[in-house]
Amino acid sequence: MSRRAGLAALALVACGTAAAPQQQPTTVGNTTTAGVVGTLTITGSPAAAPRELTLHATVRNQTSTPWPVPVVPLAIPQLSVVVTDALGARLPTYPPPVPQPGDDRTEPLAPGASRSFDLVGLPMDLTAGVYVVTWGAAAGIVEAQATFEIQ
Repeated sequence: MSRRAGLAALALVACGTAAAPQQQPTTVGNTTTAGVVGTLTITGSPAAAPRELTLHATVRNQTSTPWPVPVVPLAIPQLSVVVTDALGARLPTYPPPVPQPGDDRTEPLAPGASRSFDLVGLPMDLTAGVYVVTWGAAAGIVEAQATFEIQ
């Protein structure tokens, strides 16, 4: 691509007139997860502290093949959630627990089946504001996002 064409493409993106890129399937291990969809709801918001929140997350396999659910990583907030502030900046959590034997195990999720997780408390310090949490993105789960407020 020429420098001029590259600048023109950059200008289109900056102006918001370029077409948004289509979401591409994510590959985890040997599994394409375009049809592995999550839902996320939060109870306890608004809260005085993130530890007062409970995240209710569900993953549904909408593919035609079993999907290996990474059980432990999806159940640990430090490994399964990304929290961003109003400007979109990613915020740090406390360190995750020390890994244990078997933490990398998976359980097959049949086509059409779902699995739920309840994550109690977000292990982080936050000031008052509105935040967005995304669950399961590292595992390739799409659409599992919710907003919460800290007072």
